[in-house]
Amino acid sequence: MLSVMVLFNSLKNSGYRLLLYAMTKQESSLIGKKSIHNASFEKTKVAPKPIRFWIDGKCFNIYPMKKRTKGYDKTGVHFLNDTCNQNDVVFITKDNGMITSSLRLPSFYCKKLKFQMMNDIENMMEETNTHISIPKIGEIDKLKILGDNKQQIKNAFQGILSLISDIRNETRPLQFLSIPLCNEEIKSNFMEFKKKVLQEKDIKGIDETLFISPLKLHLTVTVMVLIDHGEKQEAIKTLQDYQKNVLKPLMEKNGPLKIQVTGIECMNNKYEKVHVLYAKAKIINETVALNLQNVVNGLSDYFYERGLLKQYQENITVHMTLMNTKYREDSKMHPNSRRKHRFAKRIPFDARTIMKKYKDFDFGTCDFNRIHISIMSSVDKTGFYEPLATIEA
Repeated sequence: MLSVMVLFNSLKNSGYRLLLYAMTKQESSLIGKKSIHNASFEKTKVAPKPIRFWIDGKCFNIYPMKKRTKGYDKTGVHFLNDTCNQNDVVFITKDNGMITSSLRLPSFYCKKLKFQMMNDIENMMEETNTHISIPKIGEIDKLKILGDNKQQIKNAFQGILSLISDIRNETRPLQFLSIPLCNEEIKSNFMEFKKKVLQEKDIKGIDETLFISPLKLHLTVTVMVLIDHGEKQEAIKTLQDYQKNVLKPLMEKNGPLKIQVTGIECMNNKYEKVHVLYAKAKIINETVALNLQNVVNGLSDYFYERGLLKQYQENITVHMTLMNTKYREDSKMHPNSRRKHRFAKRIPFDARTIMKKYKDFDFGTCDFNRIHISIMSSVDKTGFYEPLATIEA
C-alpha cells in the first residue's frame, strides 16, 4: 500500500537528491530486477536499492539520485500524488485552524538535527512555510511540525526523514550479523597461520596487533545501525522470524550443515597495499541450490526488507577476517590516546608473500549452528562479541 512519493532535491549536507516514499511493513521493494538482453547479453542499468529504515514504527525507502543543484530550494520537495496514507502522517487540527504532526525520534537523531543540521531545518521551514520544533536533549517528546495545511506538513515531514537518513548513513555501524566460527579446530589452525606469518622476514607493515582475536572468529554477513530500543527489538524479532520461516525449513530439508574455511583473499586487488585479509568459506558438499553464498545473501535480504541494514548489498563477500589494519595499535601508546589513534590514517601492509605462500591455507571445518546479531563494541564472558540476539540452526 504505497502512500507517499516525494522528490526531495538535495539537502545542504547530503550530496544527493533523494526520492523517498513511505511504505508499510508488509510492502515489498519496487526496485526492478537486473535484466539481460537476449541478443547482446548486456546488463541493463537499474536503479540502486534504496536506503531502508524504520522510524517511529514505520518503514521508509530513500533513493539516492545524482545531485543537480546545491542547497535546499522550493522546487526540491513536491508530491507525485495528492494522497498521503493517514497511517504514515497523522494530522491534528488545532483550535486556531493550524495543523500539526509529530514524529518520535531516538534522542541520537534529535541531537544530530539540533547541533549539525539546523541550517537545513531553517531553510526547510522557510520553504515549506512550517515551524519545526525538536525535543531538547534528554527530553522525552516528539519532533513536531506546525503548518497551515497538510501539504506543507507532508513536505516538511519528508524533508526531516531525508535528513535522518543522511545521519544514519554517516553513523558508524554498531551491530552486525555474524556466523560464529570459533571452534577449537579453526582457532588452532588460525593460531598456526598467525605464527607462520609473523615468522616471515620480508613482510612490510605487519605486527601481532593486526590479527583478530581467535575468540572472535566469525563470518561477517552485514552491518547495522540500531539506535534505540524499538529498532533493537525489531531486529531481534526479525532474527527469530528468519529462524522460523527460513532457517528451520532449510535444516529440516538438508540436515546439519558444516562450513569449511579454506583459502585466503584480500578485500582489494593490490596485494602490496592491503587493509583486510580474510579466509574464504563454503558449505561442505554445497550445490547450486544450497550454498553459503545464497544463505548469507538471503539472510541479508531478510533484514533489508525489514529496514534494519545500514546499506543494501546485492552479493555479500563471504569472509572470516584474519587481519585488519583498523586493529593496529602502537604498543608504546598510552591507553588514553588510543581513541584518537582509531581515527588516524590506516597503514596498509604488504600481503604478497602471504598470498604466495598461504593462498590455500586450510583453517578447518565448523558446524553451522548459530547466527548472531553481534554488538561491535563489547564482548561476552567467552571473548566473543556480546550478542544482541542469537538463534540456533
